[in-house]
Amino acid sequence: RSLSQALAQVGVSYASVKGQIDANVNAMARKTNYSDEQQRAALGQLVAITGSFDASMAALVPTLDLASQKGMDLESAAIRVARAINGEQGALTLSGIQLKENATLTDVLAAITKKFGGQAEANELATIILKNRISELAEAFGRVLLPVVDNTIRLLMTLVDWFEKLPAPVRQIAVVTGGTVAVL
Repeated sequence: RSLSQALAQVGVSYASVKGQIDANVNAMARKTNYSDEQQRAALGQLVAITGSFDASMAALVPTLDLASQKGMDLESAAIRVARAINGEQGALTLSGIQLKENATLTDVLAAITKKFGGQAEANELATIILKNRISELAEAFGRVLLPVVDNTIRLLMTLVDWFEKLPAPVRQIAVVTGGTVAVL
């Protein structure tokens, strides 16, 4: 399920929190091995399971730390953290965290932070961060270039249609003239 769908299900408009999400996710993408897409997917899991945008945002960095230290994918870590937030005492047991009965959001995040705090940044690999940044750059170029390429293709299609409607002798003259100009 997408992040915007998860937010809508809990009554939060993606547009209203986009700036906050972008700021947090982009900052962590620059410092960790987790891309913005991976973090958004994890945030979507957190929101969908906890039913709370605020709790999910608070849990994102501890979730990154847990995933990094335990070598697990980010969405799986998000599911474990969200279940712990929702009161499943054993949700983090496999990760070496014992929670007390009726642990609050603060208790859960404090336990994760105490055990794994800072691991996502400590375990970052420059090559992965560079790969993520290049991917983001390619997406940005794509957003800028797509309209230009699209308009160019439409123009070329119009020219081809026009050329095909010319009488055969005129097309022949145009091809010979174009070939001669290209050679010169």
